[in-house]
Amino acid sequence: MPYFSFYAPAWFKETWRRFLEIAKREGRNASSILREFVKSYVEIHWPGNPQTRLTSFTEGGPAEKATIEGRIRLTLKRRAERGYELRFKDILQACRAEGLRPREAHAMAERIYRWLKEQKIIVWR
Repeated sequence: MPYFSFYAPAWFKETWRRFLEIAKREGRNASSILREFVKSYVEIHWPGNPQTRLTSFTEGGPAEKATIEGRIRLTLKRRAERGYELRFKDILQACRAEGLRPREAHAMAERIYRWLKEQKIIVWR
């Protein structure tokens, strides 16, 4: 696998140390977190300039999907905090109810599942 490095100013050292500490505490690999971030960043910004494309704000665009995903995340988190058991099929059903295509609904459900796990919320599969 290729090896990458990046430049960071001296003031960033403490932030980097905290990042590594958080990753370890969450039982995650720092490299996998960075890969996930870079992949997400490229999906949002590719192709073109780093500005958000106007089509992002049209119906079905990335901005609308992010709003939907955020709303589902918070709804499910609140349900879990009230003591309800969450199942992956509940997440998937909530995504499908938003009218997403099956592949998009499943991808969003997977992201929400991972986010809930990071929040230390149990989701049954």
